[in-house]
Amino acid sequence: MLAILLLLGAAATARAADTPLGGRMISLRHWSDGAGLYRQRISLAVLGPAIDLPEVGSPDDPTSESSGEATIELFTGSGGHVTMLAPIAGWQSRDSGDRFLYHGGTDEAVSRIELRSSGTLRVVTRALGLSLDGFTRAASLRLVLGTRRYCVRFHDEDVVRDEPGRFIARGASASALSDCSDEALFGPCGEAPNCGGACGGGGVCAPDLDFEGCRCILPTDACGGTSPVCNGACAAGEECTSLPGYPYPNCMCVGAEPLCETSGFPTCGGPCGEGLECRPAGSSIGGNACVCQTASAGCGNLGGPCPAGTYCLHGGSGFFLCMPIPCSGGGAFPACGGSCGEGFECHAWQLAGGGMSFCQCALAPVAACGPGSQGVDCPAGEFCEVSFGGSGTDGTCTAF
Repeated sequence: MLAILLLLGAAATARAADTPLGGRMISLRHWSDGAGLYRQRISLAVLGPAIDLPEVGSPDDPTSESSGEATIELFTGSGGHVTMLAPIAGWQSRDSGDRFLYHGGTDEAVSRIELRSSGTLRVVTRALGLSLDGFTRAASLRLVLGTRRYCVRFHDEDVVRDEPGRFIARGASASALSDCSDEALFGPCGEAPNCGGACGGGGVCAPDLDFEGCRCILPTDACGGTSPVCNGACAAGEECTSLPGYPYPNCMCVGAEPLCETSGFPTCGGPCGEGLECRPAGSSIGGNACVCQTASAGCGNLGGPCPAGTYCLHGGSGFFLCMPIPCSGGGAFPACGGSCGEGFECHAWQLAGGGMSFCQCALAPVAACGPGSQGVDCPAGEFCEVSFGGSGTDGTCTAF
């Protein structure tokens, strides 16, 4: 999971729509939820001088039907970019327009926003698609309300910790930002699409993930986040290799003899070189495969190997997830009934609220589906409906 704590100080307005903010601290984290999937969470707190808020009823008022959806965006120096929506239905205006509150539903990315004219901004969100690989280098956040944008950027001497799963920086200056544009928050090294600017540490200046800016890709960066160059660091005996993907190739650490398909995905188990293991992996574009990796190799930027019963799925451009291994053959969800490798059982489960569903090879013995159990085993004719909350994983057995 990813957790962010951000404390902001003085604010200065670059233009009517943009308000760069000074920042006291930002802390980013992610970790596993204990059920085989990596979860992400953002918690934000801003404390500082007065903030110029939208007028109630204006097009920038997040409670107004004419304002559109508010957004929270996070940018990293390694090219990461996450956008989360805060729909109009969740907003309220308080204290004659001196405070705006947002409460999101359990299935929404943004859980809570509180914005006060006295200088307070608090945000709690759940974010997807962003990893911390130890080479984040910088972090920027932008809140958009209609035509108004509030932003802060931590980088260079502000950074006090940058390691897998955690990023901490302190003392960002509002004067470091001229506006709240993507270019300012990413910190470009050149002009897209050609880029070509200078990068230290043997880095390469390449287009970012949306083709609108440029970023420095360093050979010390984790391999999974170095697309399209694929020049990143891997464990001994492995190399950073380009795999199929769109619009950029996927980058993954694999052995010198990368494929081990004798037993096929997802069982794998084919021969690899000394010190390497045959593991299931996949690409959202290029399909599934069995790859040779060292025992300590992580899933892209996630900080460690995927738990048993899951495989590393690369969604493209540095985005990784540990996903349940699908059962082989059998019926479609929820009947499932397919086969799995030795030591695994095929079980049906679904994200709460009618989300994604799986016929998953779960590591035996499989715990019963229930509150706080993190299991997916249900009686015949039922499947496990799983929800993820702040206290862990809850499941409910539901009839077909």
